[in-house]
Amino acid sequence: VHPEHYRRFWPLDLGLILGMEEEAEARLADYETKLEAAKARLADAGFDDTVMLVGVWRGGFGVYGGEGYTAVLYRHGLELSPPT
Repeated sequence: VHPEHYRRFWPLDLGLILGMEEEAEARLADYETKLEAAKARLADAGFDDTVMLVGVWRGGFGVYGGEGYTAVLYRHGLELSPPT
């Protein structure tokens, strides 16, 4: 499944199923606004196109790659590349 499906169509489909289409559209619009603001902040801060997302919790950590659901944020949302 293309990440665009997770980012855009899945929330709208879920809103349709739950009878909450307007709320789903409003939340998606809010997400898009925040995404554009984050992209602008990254550009203003001089970030290049490669970043790494790390989750830290008690007793461990995880490095998130650029495949699966993380591709929605990395590649198709913020237009960044995950580390190799």
